[in-house]
Amino acid sequence: MKIFKTIVSTIMAFMIFLSIMPVTSYAIEKSVTEQIDEYRVDAYDIELSVPDLITDGCTGTFYYDETTDSIAVYTGDDFGSLNIEALGTLSVHLVFSMTHNRYYLSWEIYYPQITYFSADLYCRDTSWFFPTYYDESSVSQPYSGAYNHEYGATYSYFSIPSNVDTVRVGWKNAYISSFSGSFAVANGSSLVDPEDVLP
Repeated sequence: MKIFKTIVSTIMAFMIFLSIMPVTSYAIEKSVTEQIDEYRVDAYDIELSVPDLITDGCTGTFYYDETTDSIAVYTGDDFGSLNIEALGTLSVHLVFSMTHNRYYLSWEIYYPQITYFSADLYCRDTSWFFPTYYDESSVSQPYSGAYNHEYGATYSYFSIPSNVDTVRVGWKNAYISSFSGSFAVANGSSLVDPEDVLP
């Protein structure tokens, strides 16, 4: 009977401990957006449309969404017309390696004090049903948090058939962490002509 009381009291104590623990939320407070704005890279004030910024991949623009009290991502080509302030961007690029005579994917992030990035990057044909993937790489990269601009590459080399004149480059399941918060990034992709990235 004494063992039963000890087990029950241990379980009860554990349940009480769990009930008083704070729950982490990924929503951000306005004070955090002010902090983000303070650390924003002034030289990267986004006023151009996405196609003007990138022609070799896809760019997602982060902004504070007051309706959901969280950071949202916009991957359209007319961000400048939305009358909202950009907090940062995620870009995925199709790159050609002259050394390997094949393509690979790279990424670039502008966001305050980045500490971690993970995503599934891909390059595939333009078919919506049963697409052919030329590359699909999962990346996971920690950063120091000391910089507002980070980048990396998959170095997973692949070929694109010469008769293919357009591919879709993008990301899925992306996640970014920084000292000011963490958030998931909505999926994004855009069409790229492989000839545009050749030397």
